[in-house]
Amino acid sequence: LFAVFGLCSGYGSKKAHSLESRLGRGTVLSLPLSISFVFILLGQIKAVYLIPLIFLNGFLLGISGPLLVGYLNQLVESEIRATALSVMNMTGSLSFVILSPIFGRLVDGYSLSYAHTALGIFFLTGSSTSLILLHRQKAI
Repeated sequence: LFAVFGLCSGYGSKKAHSLESRLGRGTVLSLPLSISFVFILLGQIKAVYLIPLIFLNGFLLGISGPLLVGYLNQLVESEIRATALSVMNMTGSLSFVILSPIFGRLVDGYSLSYAHTALGIFFLTGSSTSLILLHRQKAI
């Protein structure tokens, strides 16, 4: 499953810029919001037929990476661009390091459904905040 998730993510990365040119910047940037809804759906409905949604999440995560780096390159002055990119990557890694054990504790203490719902709420909060900030900066 993880290998297919990685392949879907790679395909999303490959198609990110062509999707952006077809759908527009605002639409493509709001696609990661659907990641949170997929997590919440996985948490609320226990069904095997929802497994393809996991791969959809991989595709959507793959889309967001290259586009966010590109937008950051456009918004940040060249003198601090490397630092900004490093901070962005470090924030992503740090989020993973912090969230992974929390997600594991939620699964152990409650259930996988509860953990998926909590992860969906976290993604919804983070994605919404990011979109609001980008909108305020007139990036979208």
